[in-house]
Amino acid sequence: MAQNVPVNRIRFLVPFLKQYQLKGGLVSDFQAEIGVSTINEITPSDVLPSVLINNIVNKITDKIDDPYLGHTVGKQLINDNLNPFTQILIHSDSLLTALGQYIVNFDTESAISEYNLLINKDYVVIYGDRSQLLEESTWQADSFFCTFVATAILSHLDKGADAKKVIIKLPHPEAIPPSAPFTVIKEFKKRLAIQFPSDWLNLSAPVTKSDSELITEEKISIDFTSRVNEYIADNIHNLNMDLAAQYCGVSKLELRAQLQRKNNDFSSLVLEHRMKVATSLLLNQSLPVDEIATEVGYSNTPNFIRSFKKHLGITPLQYRKAHS
Repeated sequence: MAQNVPVNRIRFLVPFLKQYQLKGGLVSDFQAEIGVSTINEITPSDVLPSVLINNIVNKITDKIDDPYLGHTVGKQLINDNLNPFTQILIHSDSLLTALGQYIVNFDTESAISEYNLLINKDYVVIYGDRSQLLEESTWQADSFFCTFVATAILSHLDKGADAKKVIIKLPHPEAIPPSAPFTVIKEFKKRLAIQFPSDWLNLSAPVTKSDSELITEEKISIDFTSRVNEYIADNIHNLNMDLAAQYCGVSKLELRAQLQRKNNDFSSLVLEHRMKVATSLLLNQSLPVDEIATEVGYSNTPNFIRSFKKHLGITPLQYRKAHS
């Protein structure tokens, strides 16, 4: 049977402090925030707000200049048998039990996210809804959680398990290094998630219909066309395929290949968006054509008029007159 190992919030901070010490730092640098000067003074009964812990982790990251600190800590914890996170893994009678314990502990002790576990016959998805409070400063917390749980999953499996089938999505994929064995993609909402095949759990209990319906919404899919369209809409005056690929969390070559699979290409998506915005603006009778051209990313009005006529068969003014 699994042993319920309570994990106090302060325990989230300890492994980061250990990494800080390994880099020559002193716990006493944070004495004002945590009230102690050494790790040995920290006890499970100590309580610190999640927001404060996250801020300290960010300070440690800046001080030791390690953009992958959360990933490093998450990976190393699997080999630390004394850590309460790893104790959950050791004392659980199955991977599913261990994951359930992680969800309970993280959900209970974290004010940053609300964590959930969804299962159907094809996928298991663990996801957390990021609070708006820390949406811009949770890179290390996100990469720590995702890397640790993903590594815990793989540690329960045979060596032959394909790590790429563990799909991680988070708002800041750059917090996990390219060398990581998982598939890492960018998430545009305030959410992080880990997905892997449900047959890794060796499920024996039937899955209810409601579970299947929920998982359809949470299943991680990579819709590159939608992602590129979001990038175009947000960066209409500074469009670049290299930046679009970075926005999508993939290489330029991979992005081009993914778009081609859907019979799309970057230039066509840019043109489609510009024309869509332009036709909407043309319905405003007070906007001159040169201003609309600038608004949709053209620095040259004649080029805009040529593109518009080629795309819609009429000039911008003819379109306005036809729809006035």
